[in-house]
Amino acid sequence: MISCRIRLAKDENGYVVKEYKETEEGEEFIDSLEDLFPRYSKQVLKDTEDGADLGEQLQKKVENWLSNTSK
Repeated sequence: MISCRIRLAKDENGYVVKEYKETEEGEEFIDSLEDLFPRYSKQVLKDTEDGADLGEQLQKKVENWLSNTSK
């Protein structure tokens, strides 16, 4: 699983990626996670043992967001 922040912008053809940034690996992981997701990093770190469930929750949120934006 890769933790990343993706920023999108809407244009005349749909959405385009404006920024894509991944967390660092190893000793830098926690600091980079906190930099990328300051509001959510503590929750993510708390829930790391349940990563599969977080992946499923994220997938559902993305699918919901996509269905709402395509209307």
